[in-house]
Amino acid sequence: MGFLSPWFLGGLLAVGLPIYLHLLKQHKQIPVPFSSLMFFEKRTQSSVKHKRLKHILLFVLRLLLLILLALLFAGPYILQKPSSANSGKRNVVIAVDHSFSMRQGAQLEKAKREAAALAAGIGNGARAEVLAVGMHSRAMSQMISDPGQLRASVEAIAPSDERSDYSELGRAIRGIAEAERVPLEVHFFTDAQQTSMPANFSDLAMPADAKLTVHRTRESAKPNWTVETVTASGRIFDTKKARVQATIVGYATPAAKKQVKLIANGKTLDSKSIDLAADGRASVEFVSLDSSYGFNKCEIRIEPPDEFPSDDVFRFAVERADPRRVLFVHSSDDARSPLYYRTALEAAGNGNFVMDVVTAGQALNQSPEKFAFIVLSDPGPLAQSFEDSLKRYVNAGGAVLITLGRSSVGSGKVPVTGDALDGTRIASRSAERFYNITWTDTTNPVIAKTAGLDRVKFYQIVNVQGQGWRHMARVSNGNWIMAEKQMGEGRIMVLASAFDNVANDLPLHPTFLPLVEQSARWLARETESATNMFVGAPLELRTARERATNIEILDPDGKRVLSLEESLKAQTISLDREGFYEIRRAQGRQSMVAVNAPRLESNLAMVPPETLALWENKGKADAATGAQAAASDFEKPQPVTYWRPLLALLLLAVLAESFIASRHLETGEAVDDEIDDKIHKEAA
Repeated sequence: MGFLSPWFLGGLLAVGLPIYLHLLKQHKQIPVPFSSLMFFEKRTQSSVKHKRLKHILLFVLRLLLLILLALLFAGPYILQKPSSANSGKRNVVIAVDHSFSMRQGAQLEKAKREAAALAAGIGNGARAEVLAVGMHSRAMSQMISDPGQLRASVEAIAPSDERSDYSELGRAIRGIAEAERVPLEVHFFTDAQQTSMPANFSDLAMPADAKLTVHRTRESAKPNWTVETVTASGRIFDTKKARVQATIVGYATPAAKKQVKLIANGKTLDSKSIDLAADGRASVEFVSLDSSYGFNKCEIRIEPPDEFPSDDVFRFAVERADPRRVLFVHSSDDARSPLYYRTALEAAGNGNFVMDVVTAGQALNQSPEKFAFIVLSDPGPLAQSFEDSLKRYVNAGGAVLITLGRSSVGSGKVPVTGDALDGTRIASRSAERFYNITWTDTTNPVIAKTAGLDRVKFYQIVNVQGQGWRHMARVSNGNWIMAEKQMGEGRIMVLASAFDNVANDLPLHPTFLPLVEQSARWLARETESATNMFVGAPLELRTARERATNIEILDPDGKRVLSLEESLKAQTISLDREGFYEIRRAQGRQSMVAVNAPRLESNLAMVPPETLALWENKGKADAATGAQAAASDFEKPQPVTYWRPLLALLLLAVLAESFIASRHLETGEAVDDEIDDKIHKEAA
């Protein structure tokens, strides 16, 4: 027997406490009143009887409590060898690569056929577990010994559109080995694709007692052409001005002529012929995209198809719509701001936006719901009915850009939000001639894509008093110059200066154009999702600053992707299938994203045999040197602790001590009361 924490045995010294209480605190002298001591004889009284132990059972229980408590903390254990029934276990892991490249030449069917044959031979006390390996490792079964269930688990492995990552196999095997603690035989069925290897060979490491065997489903690389990328605008307004660019690449391919087709909603719109050099790359451009209004499912396709036709097509989504309207509201004495903003918006918006310009007095007749977003350019006091309609518009998901100047200061508050304004700060001619932006929030999507803000000169800024603003930029005196706020489901962005080229030189500065473009895209929510992406890439659903709103995603089969909780809280999601996904957001906003298989899977170059041999031999060498160590480790006596029975005994002792102590206490109080009564009677 041994102790895990022997220093806790020092707690046994506490057994002296009950001995002290029972020996030195037992005798209780009762004073008896007497008139004179002259008739008493002097003699020595023995105290042996006074020091005898009383309440023996209570004394023993208290000693037992302290002893059990000290032993429980010390952790007694004994060494015990594992049973011989467990020492002969043999566990097998059957791993099947089901990544996108396994679709080529029916590689997955071949791998499953060989894996099922291996599973059928499991028996004689052996157990096996089936894994499907792609971008992640998925357990298709538990560690079982039934060959029928194992074959069914292998047959249940479905082809995926993911890329494969061999480091995921190493991670999964290490987890199984830690849980099972017996030697493993690992059989991996794969096409041995080079792009599946991790950057660090150490990520492939297997446990010391695992023996790896790689079963290759093909012996050599296959030539393959694929559509690598497609560049197209997610929203078009004039089909004659739409541009679609595609890049075609060949891996281990001879020189060839290929036909590239542009397809929308199943209809071929255009076709072009390109010449590809051996292992070459070429680009093709289509100058129009004749599509219908709404969302269009488009493709770039290579013909004739090669031996791997699954990657001869690249999907992308395009929405055809009319230009979105923007309402620009300004004060009647400001003619410069509309001119500067309209020029920048038309130059940067590529026809996406059409601007309606009205004065603050004319805005009363406008309905905010018709506009993608609204600009309040230092408008001054607004009619109460129009401001109320703006608040409803923002709370329902709309967006407003507000600039502040002399007219706004006169009203004393920020339009829509109602935050108070505390005058203006004008750069002193005797000291600072202007303010510069000295800090920006680079995580903000508008700021992140707008360069050169630090070179803008601000001569006048408005002080805003209010809570809930997220600062986007601050100037040299510490005041913020740009900020945003979430209001209901909508967005508000404020520039604490004006667009009139008097309060600053921003409208004439080169950074004005990207600022207008990025803020317009952010306010109109044109950055909510991409139009095409790859399987496994994260799709951003909402930012961390946005409130929980319901988002619904329908997969290519029209089925919901998100659970109810995920639709309210998830910020990102990884889509695991090729096809077109429809995204439905609050207030009727919709978008579509096309998902394609990772193009790394199109390069069918194989892992060199010597690398595979190193991977296998490393496992075999580790198994050869570690099998004996693993077996001896398995046969080593293992510590078996007894904290559970000790804890049970301690609880029983506590209950018994409490019960007996309460009984003695009641008896002692009764005796004391009887003695007191006797003394009082004698005294009387």
